[in-house]
Amino acid sequence: MLEQSELQFIKDKEGKTCPHCGGEVAGQTNKVYCSKRCSSAAWRKANPEKVKELRKKWVEANPEKHKESVRKASKKWKKANPEKANSIKRRWEKANPEKHKESARKAETKWRKANPEKRKAIHHRRRARLKGNGIEDTSDYRARMTHPLVRQVCFYCGKDCTGGEFHWDHRIPIAAGGPDAEWNLVIACPPCNLKKGSKVPKTLFAEEIFNEP
Repeated sequence: MLEQSELQFIKDKEGKTCPHCGGEVAGQTNKVYCSKRCSSAAWRKANPEKVKELRKKWVEANPEKHKESVRKASKKWKKANPEKANSIKRRWEKANPEKHKESARKAETKWRKANPEKRKAIHHRRRARLKGNGIEDTSDYRARMTHPLVRQVCFYCGKDCTGGEFHWDHRIPIAAGGPDAEWNLVIACPPCNLKKGSKVPKTLFAEEIFNEP
């Protein structure tokens, strides 16, 4: 006949099933759930009113953390459900046209402040397209010219603008028929660019060939 200690060992060895997740419960005989997570989840399920009260108190005490957690959860859900998110967004925009316009305006203003060079590039392409001057995708060229290992030098005066403020300038201005293309795009220091404006710069070569006054 087996001793009591041997019977207890066999009982512990066999284990039990967690009532929450169905996993194996090993270890102590008085253990009901397989983990603290399952135990907590079961308690929340059995006490919804207490859970609401505790959550309400936490939200009141931690408003910023609550906003951040909601933002992360919303972002995660949108990523996992793009079609549903777009459908909800379209319905909201249709039901709230004024609020939609205001939020779009704020988002655009924020983007413009954060991306001044991209905004200028879009503006240049639009002007060139409207005038029929021709446009190219100059994003790669701009990225290469502004790489940390590349010096940004003013095309007109030779001033080193590396790490400072500079403007993208069209040698032949868009207003004068110049395209938004790589060959027509140069880096200029602010004084040179503002002084040049929409004028076509003269060169010694052009003066010799075309006898410009």
